[in-house]
Amino acid sequence: MEAGNQVTIPAPAYRKIRNHEELKRPRNPKKFPEEKFGSNTVDDLSHRLLKIALIAAPLFIVTGLWLLGLSRNEPESFEDKSPQIHSPDARAQSTPKATWAGLQPRQIAENFLQATTHEERLKWVRESANIADIVGDYYRSASGASETMRRLRSMDDIETGDGLLARFMVEMKDGSERLLFVPYSESGVRGVDFKSFSIHCSHPWNAILDGTASKADEVRVNLELASYYNFEFADETQWFCFAATSPRLEGTLHFYARRDDPTLQALINYPFASPLRFTVSIESTGQSHQHRQWRLSKVLFPGWVEPTIATRDG
Repeated sequence: MEAGNQVTIPAPAYRKIRNHEELKRPRNPKKFPEEKFGSNTVDDLSHRLLKIALIAAPLFIVTGLWLLGLSRNEPESFEDKSPQIHSPDARAQSTPKATWAGLQPRQIAENFLQATTHEERLKWVRESANIADIVGDYYRSASGASETMRRLRSMDDIETGDGLLARFMVEMKDGSERLLFVPYSESGVRGVDFKSFSIHCSHPWNAILDGTASKADEVRVNLELASYYNFEFADETQWFCFAATSPRLEGTLHFYARRDDPTLQALINYPFASPLRFTVSIESTGQSHQHRQWRLSKVLFPGWVEPTIATRDG
């Protein structure tokens, strides 16, 4: 390029050259958005989008939390997920209330919990003639002697193959919680299922644990799959292991089912996803109780409410 020659840079095709009068007037950034390209200033559209986002975000968060609350189930420690082969107090479902003349389940539960004498409690207990001694012992010397209810909370009814059960959560003043069931009945005979409420066992747990009772015909526990094979039950090809827990116990027990027992195949083969409630029979083998191990000899019924009781009045 020769010295003294002036080089003219052509204006971009998309932009017209303005005269001096136009340059004096303020320019509308909306009309000329390219003026802001590469600058530190956010254009007007970005401002609007930012404002919309700031307003919408809390709404999305609140809506999400609300939907999450609707989808939540009952507390996990009381969530029932029994298999089809087992299931009185196991799978909560939203089912219509059964037609039931007279006192409704909640009033029955409240009357039972507020009773202060043995005779008064028996008025609100099912099968009271058969379990009067069990009820009396529980409130004389067992947990019932000191427990006091703080609050009664309704839960979903549960539908089972044996009938519909009204279900409640009882919160005690000591912080513990207890499930309470009232089976529906159209015959007018009604009451609390006391054995499930008290988590009744046919023998005191201290007698089972120290070997005084070599077997127990009826114990209510939560079962889940386990893989602890040792001592009397070391042969994994012969035994199938379950971990057992109970609100009445500290720590875990181990129950073992014989793999060749035809009456236990449904339990052995069921794909447990969480602990399930069962009422079972157990017995010690040799000195297995010293290692907190027992043979699971029979599954009486799933859940803690006896199925025949749930439908006996119908």
